[in-house]
Amino acid sequence: MKHSALPPLAFGAATAAIDTHVHLMEEKLQRLANGMQQYETLGRHGTFQHATSILNINGMRIGTTASTATRVRIKKVGSLMLMVPFHGKGHYQMDGETLTWSAGKHAVVLPNQPFTGESTERSSLVLVLDEVRLEKTLQAMLGLPSESSVQLGTAIPRVIDLNYGTLSFDAVFRQQAHFLNAFSGSAELLSRTGIDDGIYRSVAMLLNFKLFSNQADAFDNKSSRTDALDRVCHFIMAQLNESITLTELEKISFMSKRKLQYSFLSKFNCTPMQWVRMRRLENVQNVLLHSPPGVQISQVAALCGFNNTSTFSSYYKLHFGELPSATLLRSLG
Repeated sequence: MKHSALPPLAFGAATAAIDTHVHLMEEKLQRLANGMQQYETLGRHGTFQHATSILNINGMRIGTTASTATRVRIKKVGSLMLMVPFHGKGHYQMDGETLTWSAGKHAVVLPNQPFTGESTERSSLVLVLDEVRLEKTLQAMLGLPSESSVQLGTAIPRVIDLNYGTLSFDAVFRQQAHFLNAFSGSAELLSRTGIDDGIYRSVAMLLNFKLFSNQADAFDNKSSRTDALDRVCHFIMAQLNESITLTELEKISFMSKRKLQYSFLSKFNCTPMQWVRMRRLENVQNVLLHSPPGVQISQVAALCGFNNTSTFSSYYKLHFGELPSATLLRSLG
């Protein structure tokens, strides 16, 4: 069977096998979320196909699954899940609610409760989340003390819009999936990139976007400006390996370009984009220091947000006092 018969997996397609029996799908997904899962095909007899790829990064389970049209019945899985569809549409029945979703438009919060559902041919990203870690991430992003109470909005099943004006969380998750795909052959390298922390930050912002957007008028004092700057830094770290523009940072901070530049210069003695570059350089160095033999510096640089290899090398030497090749040589020696 050819992979082209299915929508593409979010990551790991190169090594994922195509299954043609529903029970194989059940067995594989059991590794992603514990609990009884029952599937049945909705297509013509003999047309069922499925593929799955699963990663475990610093204790965070991340899965992607693609299949032809199916019906599902799932008992409690012991964990909170967020399902982000990349292809197709469908609905879930959970706790008396009908949750209708479609790719590019909605994500679905699935608490630890039984549910049933149906979908067309689809591909999705599935995040198994630790609610304690998610709460701590949200507290940090909002600048709140650890003893503060925050509402995650995960106690009940709900459909969440992936798009807020020009801000697309669908694009954010697809970019993160692209990064996972590039490193999917090495869980050890992925654990060094901090991608799991970036995903948690993205989820925290998605689930509680109003908490961030409602602070638009809260810049009349130094404390509020500090909170806004912290929020921008958290956003940068969540998107560190992807494209980041000054316009995006202005929207997240609710500051003008001039005020944002001044805030960064006052606190960090650099501009916002210089701060982005320094964090990316540190990320590259961390990866190189823990890389196995055969790693390509240009690939690591590109995956960490640098598109121009020669410019990257110059910035790297200026920041660390040595070329990236010297760092890699030290790590291997």
